[in-house]
Amino acid sequence: MRPPNMMCFERGRNVRLSMTTDYGIRMILCLAAEKRMMNSREISRAMDIPRDYTVQVGGKLKRAGIVRTHAGHLGGYTLARDVREITMFDVVGALEGTMRIDGNYKEDCVDDSWARDACPVRYSYEAVQEGIDQYLRGIKVKDLLIPGPADAAGPAGEEVRPGGANEPC
Repeated sequence: MRPPNMMCFERGRNVRLSMTTDYGIRMILCLAAEKRMMNSREISRAMDIPRDYTVQVGGKLKRAGIVRTHAGHLGGYTLARDVREITMFDVVGALEGTMRIDGNYKEDCVDDSWARDACPVRYSYEAVQEGIDQYLRGIKVKDLLIPGPADAAGPAGEEVRPGGANEPC
């Protein structure tokens, strides 16, 4: 039995991103690989994302300045920034809402503000958070695109696919 008010991390537990974030990352990779405007139907089919979710995620990515939307019958989505500038920190931050690793300081530490501020667990959380933030800032969308067969239309003669997929997107 563990002591009361102590944190317990079980083996095999993972930090998980939401399905919305997974869909958003796939949407960004699809747009980056295709290098053209795509409508929600095309993205949904290519990345196996429900179309309603594609529209919802597209709106969040637009508000974050990651994609542009183009209205009209022939409209769709394009990336708003270069693939070398968009980081996973940007995408995850736009879609997760909060990315903070937090403790419940009232349970982990004595219930007063001085103890909460001085709590050693709090400093551990901050160190983990800084490591995650730094790691996500270091991953650019460009890094997730795997060069494929030569394609004269691609930059420097390379075609890119998200994760090395053989199908479009």
